Amino acid sequence: MLRTDQSYVSNDKSDMVKYRTDRTKRRQFIEDNWDRLIRYARGESFPYVEINMAMIDYCKYWAATMTMLHTAQTRPQVFYSDEIGGLFTIEKDRGNLENTPLVQCLTITDMGDALPKAVKSKVEAAAEQWGLTPRR
Repeated sequence: MLRTDQSYVSNDKSDMVKYRTDRTKRRQFIEDNWDRLIRYARGESFPYVEINMAMIDYCKYWAATMTMLHTAQTRPQVFYSDEIGGLFTIEKDRGNLENTPLVQCLTITDMGDALPKAVKSKVEAAAEQWGLTPRR
């Protein structure tokens, strides 16, 4: 995940063909990193790291957090699904996942009119399951 972060993709709009190609790459990076994170969490546990630890742990923390944020923002129907909500609840209970990244994800999720009602209800259900409050 550290080598395929979306920040390696340009957002320069001076060449719109390249921009569209880079947006596709960015979207694929986010999806691939999400799949890696969830596969790891299911197989091992959520990659808990302390923010005040070694630099590699700091990088792991932000790689996981940014992957969560980007997925919550771009694919809320995936991030707030029953399956992921349950997985994150288990990892919270184990002490592997803190509230901070979940609160950040709830904050970044646009609960406006563009979000379908079914997805809004999933966001609210996940927030309740995690003991948190979604942004309205």
